[in-house]
Amino acid sequence: MQQELSVLDLEFGISQLSGNRDLFVKLLGKFKAEYLNAQNTLAQYVTDNNVKQAKNMVHTIKGVAGNLGMNKLHALCKELEQNLQTDNITSVHIDAFCEVLAESFEKINELEVGSNSPAPSEQSAQLQKNALLKALQKNEFIPGDKLDAMLENVNLPADKKDALVDAINDLDYASALEILSS
Repeated sequence: MQQELSVLDLEFGISQLSGNRDLFVKLLGKFKAEYLNAQNTLAQYVTDNNVKQAKNMVHTIKGVAGNLGMNKLHALCKELEQNLQTDNITSVHIDAFCEVLAESFEKINELEVGSNSPAPSEQSAQLQKNALLKALQKNEFIPGDKLDAMLENVNLPADKKDALVDAINDLDYASALEILSS
């Protein structure tokens, strides 16, 4: 018998963002806002026999769900994708999608309400700082949005943060490491 998949793997999702719980909750909220009407959209695509659009939507949701730790939705989308490949999709599949999507939104709502309480910010800040240090030591390029997320809770004065961002943007990782380590 197959083990029941979790609707939301909180630990995995937060680890995908170097321990940034607030960003994780924010991304889940954006997911919910983006796909609030996904069940209606998918049903319409199927009704209109617009398989290409249905495949694209299901594929996108599958990828995002997988990255955010929404295991049950990811697995269902994987199955839906296979059914769409063979034109073997029925109202049963749409109903299952609606049910799992609703479960996912419910978990997101619970997490959003719970996120009003303070997160373990010291631990989060340290995880983010460590992730940034590793990236700099490896001379990895850090895109602006990822850098912003990493620096969100790192405890540095504003002038040092600005200097750090400038050094990283100039690809001067040695200076960036020096600033971050001081």
